[in-house]
Amino acid sequence: LADEAFTRTLNEAAVADFFAFGEINGNKTLFKGVEVLPPASILTYDGKSATIEMYWSFCYKPDYGIGEDELAAELVDTFREAVEVRFNDGLSHGVLLSGGLDSRSVVAAASATVRRDIFTVTFGTPNCNDATIAEAVSRAAKTRHIFVPLNPVGALTPYPEQIVYLTDGMHTVHAGFVIPVYMQVRHQIAVLSEGLALDLLLGGSFLTNRIFKVKTESELAAILNARRLFDDNMLAQLFVDGYYSTIKSLPAQSVQSTLSQEEGHPANRFDAFMLSNRVRRYIFMGHSPITQNFTEVTVPTYDNHFVDVILRIPPELRFGHRIYMKFLKALSPELARLCYQHTMLPADAPLWLWKPALLYQKGRARTARLLFRLSRGRISIPNRHSFAPVDQWLRTNAKWRQFTRDTLLSPNACIREFCRQEFIQQLVEDHETGRAYHSGRINQLLTFELFLRMFVAGTLPPPKT
Repeated sequence: LADEAFTRTLNEAAVADFFAFGEINGNKTLFKGVEVLPPASILTYDGKSATIEMYWSFCYKPDYGIGEDELAAELVDTFREAVEVRFNDGLSHGVLLSGGLDSRSVVAAASATVRRDIFTVTFGTPNCNDATIAEAVSRAAKTRHIFVPLNPVGALTPYPEQIVYLTDGMHTVHAGFVIPVYMQVRHQIAVLSEGLALDLLLGGSFLTNRIFKVKTESELAAILNARRLFDDNMLAQLFVDGYYSTIKSLPAQSVQSTLSQEEGHPANRFDAFMLSNRVRRYIFMGHSPITQNFTEVTVPTYDNHFVDVILRIPPELRFGHRIYMKFLKALSPELARLCYQHTMLPADAPLWLWKPALLYQKGRARTARLLFRLSRGRISIPNRHSFAPVDQWLRTNAKWRQFTRDTLLSPNACIREFCRQEFIQQLVEDHETGRAYHSGRINQLLTFELFLRMFVAGTLPPPKT
């Protein structure tokens, strides 16, 4: 973009993905003529031309002849090696620790000596479930623990602009709350370890029974295409007529073209699609650049040798965290006994209890939203289940409400060229009154508006980072 000869033209296919799925599939970016490198690739430029060579591909090779216990033992051994090699450099290390299992696995794999030397870092609203569980994990593991409380107002300007700038709009503006956290801990921690997306890679967290029954390509594509942030009906209401007619068929085409590159069992193809798109584009190109702006980052959950073991695991064992729980209990029985934020049960509770526990948590959230709506905002139950209850901030916090309206409903908003102002206003009002839950959609719109101002219109100067 520093090349003044480059014409900044939006890529309709990428815009369609951005709103339909919440991330951009494949190698597209929001600009025509700009692509990200394919995964596991090396670009070579010899002064005249550029070539791209892929040195590795994500390919499942399930081994149905190996037992669960043997697989779990191999996972434990390779993961401990992955953690040890990353911590054995004499630098000050930290682990970003939540109430989930992925970050806990990183702490569990560390030796007792390493645990005494590292920091664990947790952020969130005070007394949220993530904070209390992470503190319990830290206490059991005997790490030095840092808790950074989140302030909803402290997540606003200039941080939303910095999120868009650092990630090229690949992460949504709500994540501005992490910047003050990293600014604080970088003085104590040189390298921050994260347990990114292990629940998908090993735990099959997106797999369903329906996926295992898929018989045709079109069935699998339909399941992936149904994972929408904005469905077809909402896209038709969101975009102005001329623009919608251009992009309406593009989300389905995006899924089909990206899926066609994968082969094998439908569950393996589904996970490969999610890892290559959701994890790669939203997490590694969205979340990770934010952290890397403040400290070095390492991700032992994506260690090459560890991933090679996972690629041999049949999908039936990944489904429903089956092999994951064997792995965690073998890694550290003590830490596996502690509560898991997602279910609010001990992590080693029988897997058949997970579904009713999740339904209970969802029921509590629905009840809280219903009370808010019926009381017209007079009853607002704090959301302790989320470390950053952005949905509540957008609904009840005056500063966030003002930021949303000033950004999206301004007569000078760049987004008006593409989107219907009246539909955006209805989304905002429905969310604020509790009639509907549009937090993710509003954040996507806010991100797109700031991207347009910063990188297309040039009306918003790049922030200092």
